[in-house]
This record gives sequence, structure tokens and C-alpha cells, in this order.
Amino acid sequence: YVMTFHGGLISFFFVFQFFMAFLWRFRRLDNVPQQLYNQLYTLITYLFSTIIMICEEKLRMKKAVTFGEIMMRLNPKGYRRFLRTEEFEVTYGGGEANVAVSLSNYGMEAVFVTKLPDHDIGQCAVNELRRYGVNTGKIVRGGDRVGIYYVEKGASQRPSKVIYDRAGSSISTASPSDFDWDSIFEGAEW
Repeated sequence: YVMTFHGGLISFFFVFQFFMAFLWRFRRLDNVPQQLYNQLYTLITYLFSTIIMICEEKLRMKKAVTFGEIMMRLNPKGYRRFLRTEEFEVTYGGGEANVAVSLSNYGMEAVFVTKLPDHDIGQCAVNELRRYGVNTGKIVRGGDRVGIYYVEKGASQRPSKVIYDRAGSSISTASPSDFDWDSIFEGAEW
């Protein structure tokens, strides 16, 4: 909803500008003096810019909470196969974490909630979320490992391949009592 509404306003604004330029270029407004046209164009552009800024400000005030597993992604460089690679690239992701990053990019306060081990690899996952402005203050630390998934990118007619290694990850050992739900959802709109 947020992306559609925001994107729709911006699209409408650019369509409006294109339409005004099109009309002026083909002299459809010949009977309108250029000074009046310029004032009208400036006024309407200002109004739409103001509407977009107000909508963006309202979105920034919203707080969204996502809950799920963030995993370490290991993939061979480029389009190499698992059996032919000597090194893997490391990134972190997961459905709910990706949503939190997207919402943060749209200016909303996004809180990601999960359970991660209290060691360097767990901290790498937290740092990756912080890099994109996601609030990680509600992440619970504990457990022994981060879930891992391996991705071999497809090439041409060869499909991608994904292998999951999630057994025993911190979030899989979490219980509802590990989280302070009242604090987590305080002020949340979504």
C-alpha cells in the first residue's frame, strides 16, 4: 500500500509535467499568455510537490514491526557452480528482513525482531540491517547459530539452486517468552 500510494503520486506528478510540456510545445494554449501559463504551471507544480512532501512526512511517522529469521546467504561469485567454486560471497537476508529494509528505504521506522546468537556472525547480520536504517533494538540474543542458505545462480537454461541449512538456528529455538511483545509493538501502526 505504501509503495503503491507513494509511487502513484510521483507518477501522477511526472505525467502532469509531461502533459503541460506537451500542451505548450504543440501550442494548444496559444490563447493563454506565456506569463499566465508560467504562473499556473509554477502554482500546480508547487501544490503537487507540497502534497508529496506531506505524504512522505506522514509515512515517516509510521512504525512497522517485522518478525522472522534473517539468514546468512552464501553464493559462488558470478554464475559459478557449487562444485566448481573456491570461494563464496556473503550477504544476509530473509523475507521479513527484506520488508523492513524496504520500508526503511521509504522513510518509515522499521523494526526487525528476531533471535540471533551473541557472537560475531550474529552481529554481522545486525550490522547489515543497521546499514539500511532498520531498528534492531528489539533483537534478542541467544542460541548457537545463524541459519544459512546457499544459492547457485542460474545461467541460461540452468535454473538457480538453493540449499537451506537452518536446523538448530537461534530463531528455531526461540520461544514466545523470549520477546517483550508489549515493548515491541508499542507505537506500531503495522
